Amino acid sequence: MKLAVFLVGPPNAGKSTIANILADLSESIPQPRPTNGVRILEFERSIVLQDGRKAQAKVLNAKVELWDTSGDDRFLPHWAALSSAAQAAVFVYSADSKNDKDLEKWAKSFPNVKETQMLVIGHKLSGNPSSSKPRLGKPLSKAPFQATSNQDPHSIKNAFDMLLQTAAAAVSAEESQMFGGATP
Repeated sequence: MKLAVFLVGPPNAGKSTIANILADLSESIPQPRPTNGVRILEFERSIVLQDGRKAQAKVLNAKVELWDTSGDDRFLPHWAALSSAAQAAVFVYSADSKNDKDLEKWAKSFPNVKETQMLVIGHKLSGNPSSSKPRLGKPLSKAPFQATSNQDPHSIKNAFDMLLQTAAAAVSAEESQMFGGATP
């Protein structure tokens, strides 16, 4: 199974740092630089899916395409074409500067992604994560929230893995419907 996940949000929110953590890249980004357009990272992840009908779990090896996107508004017009490929989206804002105001604008660029396949991350570059979820309207009001920091990469990976499980279950269900109950 292939899952395309977009990492989006305002500039200087920590998206590239989070992308490196998720892709297990050892390179750190000491002085963040703006991403020019998009950077696509590919890696594999094992996902455990619960089969409600059979009450058993199924392990899938998913090929993840993580789209680390620029937060620059000049790229926003291109999002409609790109976002149609997404099975999930992670909306990142800097908890240090509280730049969560435009997250809803970004989320509206993903009309085919359900709230359950979205994740909001309030990221701090240093110190302990802040645990308060910002007040967000649709389509992010019911999306899961995770406070993270560079000091706690496990919280980033755990939240991402839960998002992948939800996205994989949705893709699997869509494929099952498309192929009349049989998976391809």
